Amino acid sequence: MSRILLAWELGGNFGHIATLLPLARHLRQQGHAILFAVKDNGAAEQLLAPEAFDFIRSPSSTKKNQISQPASFADILAGAGFGNRTVLSGLVAGWQELFRNFQPDVLVAQYAPLARFAARLFGLPCLQLNIGFEYPPEVRPYPCFRPERSLTRAQLLAREDSLVQNINAVHSQQGKRPVLTLQEAVCGDIDLLATLPELDHYPSRRNGRFVGPILYLDGPELRRWSGSAGVRIFLYLRLFFGIEQVLESLARSNADVIACIPGLDEHLAARHAHGSLQVSSTPVRLSDLLPEVDLVISHAGHGVAVAALLAGVPMLMLPTTIEQWLLSMRVVSLGAGMSIRRDKAVVGFPEVLARMLTDGSFRGAAERLAHTYAGYDYNRTIERLANTIERLPAWMVDRPTPQGGKNT
Repeated sequence: MSRILLAWELGGNFGHIATLLPLARHLRQQGHAILFAVKDNGAAEQLLAPEAFDFIRSPSSTKKNQISQPASFADILAGAGFGNRTVLSGLVAGWQELFRNFQPDVLVAQYAPLARFAARLFGLPCLQLNIGFEYPPEVRPYPCFRPERSLTRAQLLAREDSLVQNINAVHSQQGKRPVLTLQEAVCGDIDLLATLPELDHYPSRRNGRFVGPILYLDGPELRRWSGSAGVRIFLYLRLFFGIEQVLESLARSNADVIACIPGLDEHLAARHAHGSLQVSSTPVRLSDLLPEVDLVISHAGHGVAVAALLAGVPMLMLPTTIEQWLLSMRVVSLGAGMSIRRDKAVVGFPEVLARMLTDGSFRGAAERLAHTYAGYDYNRTIERLANTIERLPAWMVDRPTPQGGKNT
């Protein structure tokens, strides 16, 4: 039996835990001890507590400085703690204290670059299981999210090099050799992409190790369609400035709608819910809904997007972050959906909704992608991942070091 720590640090809502949960179930069935370290205890209470998984809050700092409009993944890392060497040192200490207390044999990191960095210094084997955005191509500099800024290669490299200086300061504190690049510091012992190549946020990636998505379709809440004659729409949005206008448009459309809105308060839910518009803050059981859905509305979060497209369902997307925008552009390029810019969400939604419900080409494109992956079985992906995790400690011992010997 091994002790396995599953870590999540960055991002929000249910998707990150949902990626790890099916894998955690399988590992526990194999007899391994499991502990989750999570960014959001509220999401963990809804998804992990009902299944009796132990979880704690991942180490964090109030001094992190989030960058409102990151230009590349280096800015994401800077805002997460790599941009301040004092914060970085403290976060590494927090993770390493957790390692000493739980004594894991393996770390599985899901959008947890600080945990991965701390594990490298600690000598703890790490498998990173990310979607495309969370692990960009290993190129220097990282691709720029915002070409309209016309940032030069030298400017992007300067941002990365400033983080490398902080990283090497922590390396020096712990008696480790310096790294040369940011990419070297945050790579895992094994880096896998739990997505489809067609949905990679970085279409320029070469030689990515795609294992396929892990689907979480069995949310705790069972919902049934109202039985109205309208088209069936599943909505998964968080609270954002246009949410009430979106719900009002759907109410006027006479569609049969099941809406999941994390963080929704009871008063807002009661104000908008009626016979054919069901509103809830609890994750719903998508396995029962998707076979009958005509349209999915979301922010273009990865989990819902991949589940919808593998079911052949087109998407109307309202991205609110750069990660969501990049994924929405991939779906649009496939012809399987439409995207509305954040500043156009309120006025543009009714027109785009009408087109999505009348133009059959979107459904056709989604069904073509679904046909391509008709034989995909995410349970087999989970089995292969579990096998890799179980073998990782022994593989690390036998792996040759850069000096020609073996790890001990």
